[in-house]
Formats: sequence, C-alpha cells, structure tokens
Amino acid sequence: MIQEKDNALNALMAAFPSSETWTTFYQNKDNSLIVDTVLHYAARSGLIKSADSGKFETLLQQNLRPSVFKPLRHLNLEELLDKKEEFLKISLSVRGLTERINALLAEKQIALPKVTNSMLTRLKREPVDTVYKQNVLRSLAFWIGHERPEIAADWHYDTLLAVCREGRQTENYREGARIGFALYSRGDVIDHEILGWLKKTVRSYIDQSIGHFSYGRWGKVRAHDITTLYVDFPKEIQSNDLIHYQQCLRSATSLAHQMAIRWALSPYSTKNRFLSIAIVVGEYASLDNHLLPLLNAKLPDDPVIRMSDMARQCVLINDIRVVLCPEPTETTLFNGESFAIWWIEAFWSTLYFDFVSELLADPILQNHPAAVEKLNRLLWRLPDQGEADATENEANAVTSFFKFPQNSLLGLEIAKTLYYRRRFNEALEILRVVLSINPTDLIARTLRMILLRNMALEAPTFNAACGLFRQAGKEARFIETNCSCESEDFYCEYAVLHMAEAMRTLRHSRSDPGIVKDKEAFLGLKKNIYASLSTAQDLFENGIAVSPSAIRSAYLLGSVRLLFAILKEDEDIFTNPRKALACRYQTARDVSVNLHWQIGYRRHDMSDERQGEVTEQLLMVKAKTHDDAITLQSYRPTIYFCHAVALMDLNPLPTSTALKRAEQALLIAKEIAESVKKDDVCIYSFTRTYGEMIPADEFIGHMNNGLRFIEEITKDEAAGQKGKRSAAVGNKVTPGLMTLNF
Repeated sequence: MIQEKDNALNALMAAFPSSETWTTFYQNKDNSLIVDTVLHYAARSGLIKSADSGKFETLLQQNLRPSVFKPLRHLNLEELLDKKEEFLKISLSVRGLTERINALLAEKQIALPKVTNSMLTRLKREPVDTVYKQNVLRSLAFWIGHERPEIAADWHYDTLLAVCREGRQTENYREGARIGFALYSRGDVIDHEILGWLKKTVRSYIDQSIGHFSYGRWGKVRAHDITTLYVDFPKEIQSNDLIHYQQCLRSATSLAHQMAIRWALSPYSTKNRFLSIAIVVGEYASLDNHLLPLLNAKLPDDPVIRMSDMARQCVLINDIRVVLCPEPTETTLFNGESFAIWWIEAFWSTLYFDFVSELLADPILQNHPAAVEKLNRLLWRLPDQGEADATENEANAVTSFFKFPQNSLLGLEIAKTLYYRRRFNEALEILRVVLSINPTDLIARTLRMILLRNMALEAPTFNAACGLFRQAGKEARFIETNCSCESEDFYCEYAVLHMAEAMRTLRHSRSDPGIVKDKEAFLGLKKNIYASLSTAQDLFENGIAVSPSAIRSAYLLGSVRLLFAILKEDEDIFTNPRKALACRYQTARDVSVNLHWQIGYRRHDMSDERQGEVTEQLLMVKAKTHDDAITLQSYRPTIYFCHAVALMDLNPLPTSTALKRAEQALLIAKEIAESVKKDDVCIYSFTRTYGEMIPADEFIGHMNNGLRFIEEITKDEAAGQKGKRSAAVGNKVTPGLMTLNF
C-alpha cells in the first residue's frame, strides 16, 4: 500500500512537476475531464483527502523536486527515444512501451490520451503546438514517474517538453514582460557586425540560462528597427495578481544584468557607443508605447537599464533584488499621457544574479598561481616593476574596467567573481576603485563589509579577527550614515557580521583553556557574545520592517534567537569544546512559536495540528518564492539548507512530511553544489550558523552530515513513533541541523 502511494505520487509529480504547471493545465477547459480523473486518482491513492484542486496544488508544492538537470543541448525527442535505454532506462520496444503506458492509464483510470506509434512519430517531427500533443507527452511522463521513479525527478514533463521540437504549445499569451535593447551612436559607427554580436549574445544567454521561455514565438530575439531588438517572456498564468509576473520579469531582469556587463566587456564598447536597455510589463498590444520612450530617453548619468512604473511595482512585489532610483523622471508621451521612467542603479548581484560567463573564463580572474601573480602586478605596482608593464596593456576584464572605472556594475561583478573564488584581498582592491568614484555605493560598501567579515573568520589569531570585525563594523556605520540603506539585504549582512563575531568569539572561548582561569576576561567574552547576538537580532528585525517579503531576515532572526536560547540554557557550552550546541526540544519550540507569531504565521482559531500543517505550507511557499528570485547557483544551495533548518529546527511541530522535505532539500543543495564545482567557485554558506564563503566540497561534506543526521532521526521515528511525528519531538538534548557543523 505504501509502495503504491509512493508510485502514485511519483507519477503525478512527473506529469505535473510544479504547481505552476498544474495551474496552467487546470485553467484550460479542454483538460477538464483529465483534471477530474487526476484529482480522484490522487484522492484514491491517499495523497489528498478529497478530489479538490487546491489540495492537489498544495500536494505539488509540498513535494516540489527542483533539479539542476538539463538535457544535452542538441538532444531531441527522436534521439531520446532511439536511446531510451541509455537515457530513460527503458529496454522495451516503442510498441511495447506504448502498450505499457496505455495499460497503466487504463488501470489508474486517468483520462490522459493514449500513446500511439504514429503520434510519437509526429512528435519527433512537429512542434508540440496543441493541447493534445502536450498531453501525450504527459502520458509518457506519468508512466516514467510510476515505473522509473529513480529518473523521474529529471525526466519529467517539463524536460520532455524541452527536448521536443519548438518546445511547448505556441499559445497566444496576451501579457508578459518585454525587454528592449537599443544601440546609439555618439560618434562611432554602429555596423552590422556590432548588431550581429548583440543579437547573438542575447540569444546565447537565453538558450543557456532561460530555456524555460524559449519556445514558439517566445524568447526569440526580434528586431524593431535597424538598431533596436526586443524579446518577449510571457506571463503563463492567467491572473490579475502581479505576483504571476515573477518568472517572466526575473528572466528579463537577469538578461538585462548580463547584457549590461557583457556589453562593457565587448570590444565594441566605447565612450561613443551607448547601449540602452528597457523593461516593460503588461499587455503586449500596448507595450511599445512605453518601451520605445524608455529606450530613447536622455537621463542624468546615462543609466543603462530603465523600466516602466508597472515593471517597478512588479519588481518590488516579486522580491527581485535590485536598487532602483529614489525618484523617477517624469515625461509626457505623444498622446499626452504622463509617464514615469525608473531605472536600476545597482543589483544585489553578490547574492541573487548569476555569474557572467565571460568573467568566469577571464584568464586574469583564475585561481592558478600565474593568474594570481599577473592580477597582483596589475592591482599593486611592485618595486621591481618598471614604468611599462605588459600586463597593463593586455585585454582582460580588469583592464576593461580600468578604462571605464565609472562603470560600477562591471567593477562589482569582477569583485563578486573574485569573492566567490575566495580572493578577498583582490576583490577589496577592485572595490577601492569603485568606491573612489562613488563612496556611497550601497552594494559596493556592503560587499566590502562582507569581505572583511570573511577575512576575520579566517584570521590566524583572535586579536587579528577582532580588528577585522571592527573594520567591517566601520563600513556598516558609514553606510548607515551616508547611504540610502533601507534594504533587507544590507540589514541581513550587517546582522550576520555581529552573528559571525559572536560565533568566532565563542569558538575562541571554547578552544582556549586559559580563558576559564581569567574570570574577568571570560565574563567579558561572554558579555560580548550575548551583546553581538542581541544586536544581530535587532538588525534582522530592521530587515523584516523594510522588506516586502522578509523571507531571508525572518529565517535569520529565528536562527540567532535559537543560538541565544541554546547558550542561555547551558552556559557550559562557552568553555567545553566537547559540548554540542544543543537544547531541549521545548526550548527550540518556544523560539519558533514566538517567531511565527511575530511574522504572522500563527492564528488563534486553529488547532495545533492544523497550525502545524499551515506553517509547513507557508515555509515551503516562502522558500520557493525566495529560490525563484535567485539565479546565482553558488547561493542557491544555502537557500535549500536554510529551508531544511526551518522545517526541522524552527518548526514547532515538525511532521514526517517536513522531515522528508528537509532531506530532499539537502539532496538538492548537494546536487547544486556539485554543479558549480566546474566553474571553480565556492558556496556562500550558513552551515556553521553564520555566513561565510566555503569550497563546494566542504559544503557537500556538511550536507552529507545533515543527511546522516536525518537518517538517524528517521530510524528512531520508525522504531518508536511509527512515522506519525518526527523523533525530534522529545525532551532530550540533541544538536539541531543548524548547529550540526559548528
């Protein structure tokens, strides 16, 4: 019975890999009969209590299986079926496969269409441009999920769709995001070669990183006139809720970020050529009325990326982390309409936006000794260097930045790349140049604070660490005094500075046997630790106050409160290195209950059991929203780790479902961390309670520790509680997932 329930879940998750996929499917009236049979099958299988679409959508959200898997770029359905044994672990003939699929659909009473040899032949040759063809693919995905669950997390419906010619049905979506690119001459010629580079580069990034929107007429680079290109990303869910612009707008914003950097690095970028980028959202029929004025507008300081008022609203609502200008420029359109022009001043690129591939591959930013020496000679003129050094004339990212040091976007991206390669000193030097042009650049100042924090954590002595922490604190105070800093990410990183200082001090007090003998010094250290944690708590609350979503700050507030409670419960932890950072379950429960009241999760009119279900659903929705706002693969593993911590350590009544979801989150975190190793970048990690940059292999080791920890809890649960509640619910003192690797 349990096996059949798992098979049913795997089959349904393969056919509907996300709640968005289900919503799009459910809203199409042509699918009404299939919807009814799917809901009844889920209810019969014990996955939902009744055949209700809302309950089924919640089921999909709770069991979401994000994956970094991408099929081979040139793989199509014909090759996939020809090599089905290699890719899909299917040794059956095509005829035998279709018979098995149809038999399963009949047995489970699912009204998805039967699969025939002739239809598979058509799918190999034709676009998937009808609902019927889509649903034939869904039938195949359903069978793979039921019969080949070990590969279903990768080879689900969306993946099968991606390998089909023309991808998905070419629906005539009426709304979405449109991003435009316009090149303007200020003295230098703009020829076909330059326009060809622009079109090719835009298309290349979409193919590599925004494949979800590359189908039919969508995601195609099209020309408006000789020097103006545009791309449309559709809003795929029919709704008036602005939150459903998230995916298409995030894709447009990521593309804008990438193109602004890639243009600056290209040989065509000169002071006499200007690239203007504009983003608008809404009904496609009227978008050009706003897109073209945005591209053509002459604005103070030539901001590259502009957006309409509605696009700005959607950016704020959907947790897309950019810094916008404080006030728009007002203009009047040809029809007399008053029009506000906003622009992006900076990106929170160090956390949310993906690396620029040209910088990852740039020879001077590599980690081998020759590159390190070359970069150091470029950044710091040494006594043995002559007046002329060949390094200064080489074409690379750093020399490109030095030609146009006012391009803070490029400088920050170079510093970010060095930061994720743990080249902290070199990153600081690049930021010195950025800040010499604009001392109040919030993102650059915050990154400098983060770099000093990381250097403090790695300092060889405690006194050296204290000096670096103090210097990082000076950066934060400069920001508070001189910058427009009402940003959740600034407050979070500033709070993590205090959190890291507290935990570095705690590690010192636990490792130095002489501390206990000097009572006055020990009491001073303990007081400093509590003071740092209290300051961090206050700053995280500031982050909640200024954020539309407060996802990151709310989680970190819970973690710092839990650390405070652990230390208060057993102060022997300050001096005994053998003592784990652990507390009784009731202590952790009190922390999480109070936190959830503060952030609006709890209700007076719910039973504890119902409250637990709602809390877990909210945690999963918030985690997905935050993950959807991030394209930086080196930060995403930590999002999944923190989600697992929230489900286990900051959850008043963790259920077996939460435990399973936490395990899945750690597996995904591990998978993503493995995928970034090829780029020689590290992971921004909270696995030791505070934020730090650690190598991917070290992070993967922490995930393995977490998976073993969950496995032990699962064994205890199976032995003593028959799967009803997590074994974490008890009174014994055990370390949590958050402090496991400290």
